[in-house]
Amino acid sequence: MKFCCLGFPLRFGVIKENGLWMPIEKDTRKTRGYCFIEYNTPQEAELAKENTNGRKLGEEHILAVKMFC
Repeated sequence: MKFCCLGFPLRFGVIKENGLWMPIEKDTRKTRGYCFIEYNTPQEAELAKENTNGRKLGEEHILAVKMFC
């Protein structure tokens, strides 16, 4: 995977193949405002969470990172 929002997740580890999913509204074809990222290891996922949670994304948005096991 070579793309993700502003490159934040790529700095912290390798995203699994097909490990990025951004749900899209069928009618508008716009994203729903969130995505799921799966890393190769739990350590990479934890590092990404520690370094991106609460980070400003433009003027109006803040990243909120949740871990799922």
